[in-house]
Amino acid sequence: MVELKGYLTNLKKYNEGKLIGEWVTFPINEDELEDILNRLGINNECEEYFFTGYECDVSGVCDGLEEHSSVEELNELAEALEDVDDEDLLAAALELGGYSVMDIVENIDDYSLRKDILNDYDLGYDYVIEAGIMNVPDYLENYIDYEAFGSDLRMNAYGAHTNYGWIERL
Repeated sequence: MVELKGYLTNLKKYNEGKLIGEWVTFPINEDELEDILNRLGINNECEEYFFTGYECDVSGVCDGLEEHSSVEELNELAEALEDVDDEDLLAAALELGGYSVMDIVENIDDYSLRKDILNDYDLGYDYVIEAGIMNVPDYLENYIDYEAFGSDLRMNAYGAHTNYGWIERL
């Protein structure tokens, strides 16, 4: 399960030069949130707060989060993250980019991660030999430029080599 946390900070106290805050684990219910807000002195007289930091188990999840993100949005994201089974797939999809974190999480089944494909050579070789799309006689295998072929495949696919392997949105 992917855990999402935000450091909730009292804006008035922050502007006075004091960092008064607390880590919040999302999703959070209204009663727990109210208790934290009371501890931080956020009430009718001082209503403003913001997030001074985020933490998540998966690299890239916090990159698009803003200091004035709403608790409701963060709860929605945390609830969606609870359904993610493959953290490497999520991290690779976030590294690929092109979509918001929420869109990637909601459409995680549209992605394919191949941890064994680390470069263009591997991609070309896998496509030609392993997937068997071409019947290449053994005596011709040494004459095929798998790296160049893999490079062409990469440029024409919505995919990329990431720290986790080859990711592609299908």
